[in-house]
Amino acid sequence: HVDRVWVYRRSRVGNGISVVGGLQQAILGARLRFERFDVAIAAQGESSPRATRRARWVGAARTIAYVDPGEPKVSDPLAPPGAGHERDRMIGLLAPLGIGIPQEPPTPRFTPPQPLLAQAARSLEAQGLASGRYAIIGLGARRAAKQPDKGQVLRWSTWLKREHDLDTVFMWTPGRSDNPAYPGDDEVAKPVLAEAPAWLHPFRGPLWPALGLVWHARVS
Repeated sequence: HVDRVWVYRRSRVGNGISVVGGLQQAILGARLRFERFDVAIAAQGESSPRATRRARWVGAARTIAYVDPGEPKVSDPLAPPGAGHERDRMIGLLAPLGIGIPQEPPTPRFTPPQPLLAQAARSLEAQGLASGRYAIIGLGARRAAKQPDKGQVLRWSTWLKREHDLDTVFMWTPGRSDNPAYPGDDEVAKPVLAEAPAWLHPFRGPLWPALGLVWHARVS
């Protein structure tokens, strides 16, 4: 149900400033204002001053956002919810338009394309793995404090093998932790790989093959 998507370049990467990115964003802002939208929604599940500023930047007649006290003012501010799934928080942003949360909110669904699933199946076969016969353990958390450490990964993998006879595919984001655009987890993964048992299979690759592997997994 999306008619159009506008994409803007980053104007800041780490401590660096992109003049081209900043100029492109300014041009995009002018184009969006020219559209004269009725409503702009900062689609965040919590308060985000940056998202709120961008929503105001559109110049719509009404702007809806979750806003904490002292943050940028909008025409339709909502108190950030203290609990609930992000799906319900997103639907809650429609309340100023008279749209309430349905009794049975829709569940987000995603089905990878068949060529991707076939590619993942071939990759599994090459490693001696079968669909539904392995688990995924990933270092996907953006904050280091929320990432599993070496001991946790190895304990979980051992338990999965002992209790459920499941191998482990161990995933992480490629790259160094000091990459300003998108920090990687190579350094965090290294000690796990140094002590990895035979049933732990490392995967350091791009997003689409990772999605295929997650889809074929018993659990992640």
